[in-house]
Amino acid sequence: MARQQVGRGSIARNAPVSFTTGLVTAAASTSTSRRVPKRGRVEDNEAAGPSKGSKVARSEPASDVHPFFLPKKEGEPGPIQWFGWLGGTCRHGVHLQPKSSTKVAAFDLDGTLIKPKSGAKFAKDHEDWKWWADGTTIPKKLKELDEEGYSIVIVTNQALGEPPKGKSKDLDARAKLPRFKKFFDKLTLIASALPAVPFRVFVATSKDQYRKPIPGTWFELEKLFRNEGIEIGNKSYYIGDAAGRDGDHNITDRLYAQNIGIPFHTPEPEIVLFVGYPAAGKTTFYKRHFAPAGYVHVNQDTLKTKPKCVAAVREAITNGQSCTVDNTNRDLATRADYHRLAKELNVSIRALVWNITLDLAWHINLYRAHFLSDAVQANEIAREMLGYGVFTQYQNAFQPPTVEEGFSEVKTINWIFEGSEEDRRRFNMYLDVS
Repeated sequence: MARQQVGRGSIARNAPVSFTTGLVTAAASTSTSRRVPKRGRVEDNEAAGPSKGSKVARSEPASDVHPFFLPKKEGEPGPIQWFGWLGGTCRHGVHLQPKSSTKVAAFDLDGTLIKPKSGAKFAKDHEDWKWWADGTTIPKKLKELDEEGYSIVIVTNQALGEPPKGKSKDLDARAKLPRFKKFFDKLTLIASALPAVPFRVFVATSKDQYRKPIPGTWFELEKLFRNEGIEIGNKSYYIGDAAGRDGDHNITDRLYAQNIGIPFHTPEPEIVLFVGYPAAGKTTFYKRHFAPAGYVHVNQDTLKTKPKCVAAVREAITNGQSCTVDNTNRDLATRADYHRLAKELNVSIRALVWNITLDLAWHINLYRAHFLSDAVQANEIAREMLGYGVFTQYQNAFQPPTVEEGFSEVKTINWIFEGSEEDRRRFNMYLDVS
């Protein structure tokens, strides 16, 4: 087996991740134009939270009046149960009982899950919000993720004002600030609108180790999960709107995912073109890194014709879904239709380029067609051997994608072997059918 990953950068706008092709994987490099800030030291304070299976006790109302209309008792938890402040600046809370899972779906808040209902750049009050998409897509998707076993985590930077002079460590004073109250009241409304979706939330309120892109909140999450014997795995990802694109207010979300080492996506639909030899592991790369985030898979081996691929991309974007075009996409002419479509639909288009030689691609082609171990075959779709001419045609026609061509970003996926000792023994053998 092998692995494809992106070293220190983002893939599905992502960061270093790894993937197993059933035969090959790879490691990829990034092309972020801005300097990545160094990680800050994270204080070793404990983020309190409910233990696995714990329940929050609620007091019973003393009358027949519905609890909704009763005043909340002092200390009684609301839709979000808040714990201690991390480092005195970052608030951590949970809605319902979020699971601890190897799979984490993490989200920015403003501009990703919600946006101002008024249409203003910033919310006017705690009620000035609505779901980012059509009002039902976000709650439905979050519910699906929960049912699929994902732990849902919201990580947000908030400039909520400074506490009164001389009371910087007074947490009660901070909580009474008008902007603090407005924001946390809004979170209460958001939680109430997700009555069956448990989630965890981190609110960074100062410029310290908890403020994105510094991954202090993620370190705290890892610590919480490790206390339950759970390590966060490579099916996790982060979605945010601050991606460093033209018109974006910042690049913090992309760099946050990059610092953590998980895939990064934006809430807006996008087109991602895979560019590489046949047998390079592109399809399994999609399955490992893009399918979990809901990207539509467009592949000419399945659809048979280029026009059908273009039509499938149009349908996905029109429906608000991102998609990957998993073909060789070897030259400018082949990619031109997708550039025209991206411009017409006003969406970004990115390229992932597999850095692999003809000889290696040919070797992988033989290996996956004839020489996989039984253990790998059990989890892989059978592949027929492709003729050598397919590979030389790609080599002769290849034109590398560039930003000047129209891509918002071009990333390189490098190849690294990953597998059992038996898989490695088989892969390292001399294979030839001439």
